[in-house]
Amino acid sequence: MEKKVILAALEEVKVHGLRFTMADVTRRLRMSKSSLYKLVPSKDQLIKDMQSYIMDTFDADSARIRSSSLPLAEKVQQYVRAYLKMMQPLTTSGYFEDLQLLYPDESARWQTFYKEKVAEIIELMQEGVEDGLFRPVRMPVVQHCLYVSALALADPAFLQHYDLTYQQAVETLEDVLFHGVVTASRA
Repeated sequence: MEKKVILAALEEVKVHGLRFTMADVTRRLRMSKSSLYKLVPSKDQLIKDMQSYIMDTFDADSARIRSSSLPLAEKVQQYVRAYLKMMQPLTTSGYFEDLQLLYPDESARWQTFYKEKVAEIIELMQEGVEDGLFRPVRMPVVQHCLYVSALALADPAFLQHYDLTYQQAVETLEDVLFHGVVTASRA
């Protein structure tokens, strides 16, 4: 399937969640329904292809990060950044709720993928604990914080209320996650 169709569908997700229509996608792409259906046979297939695109993109990012020669702390930071980037389009308009309700097989596939990827982040962090780079913390709490933070930071009402961009919110989360809130002179 053409990447432009997937990207258009992801833009529609930001507006309508998974309740977007194929007509919404055709309007965004300025193409006829028949042209769209030549590229993708159904909305179900488009949802599956969107999910695969998101997963494949994150897999490519995580493989690049893991194989890099960056210090471990930077790898973890880049991994978290890639994770938050992956989650951003999925955190608006009830995406996960709709996925579970309307596309249970895709929801199950997503949950499996998500658990594997969070386990990779936790594994990197645990490696940092063993190397003395990070202090020991309860990793399930870190895992849950990442998930909840990704959902909360992409909330348009939150961002608008505090006059923040998603990027600014992510940078603040990274700063707090990796540097805490206590000033160095007080630590």
